[in-house]
Amino acid sequence: VRPRYLDILEELRNVAHPQKNFYNLRDITKNAPVPLIPFFGVYLTDLTFICDGNQNTLVIDDVELVNFAKLKLIADTILDLQRFQKHKYDYNADPQIRSYILTYEHKSLDELFKISMQLEPGRFKNRTTNRSVSVSPNQTRIQTTRELTMSQKQSKPETETETIPQVRSAWVRTTPTEKKRE
Repeated sequence: VRPRYLDILEELRNVAHPQKNFYNLRDITKNAPVPLIPFFGVYLTDLTFICDGNQNTLVIDDVELVNFAKLKLIADTILDLQRFQKHKYDYNADPQIRSYILTYEHKSLDELFKISMQLEPGRFKNRTTNRSVSVSPNQTRIQTTRELTMSQKQSKPETETETIPQVRSAWVRTTPTEKKRE
């Protein structure tokens, strides 16, 4: 690898370093010209900490009040993110790429799981590839057909699931608050 590319890689590592709550990345994002696609994970982390770290209501003199400070923090975070949506990219759409994206045949989770098993056969040892996978918006993990069948019978399922972070981050929208309720 050329030294020039190693320098670029090192610079990118410094920008994306999690030190001081992603200070470098936040600073560059704040001062960068728009249009810009920000790293969404920073905003999700902020919203998670705001929601989990602050009460929805405050009790003052035996009166329950709405915590408007928390709501203002949430609004400020969302407004900061929305500022990137106000500016459009100046580009010409490529008709071939646009057509490909619009006509792309999406694969089901079953198909994706089978492809994953073909690409990484040793990852899930002693597992079968012919099983259905179900993900709902409030799940923190993938459920197999066996678990779904067992949960329908009102019995506790034996844990035979794998947490797959890539799928979880793409398909499951579970906040820590929702986890507490389950």
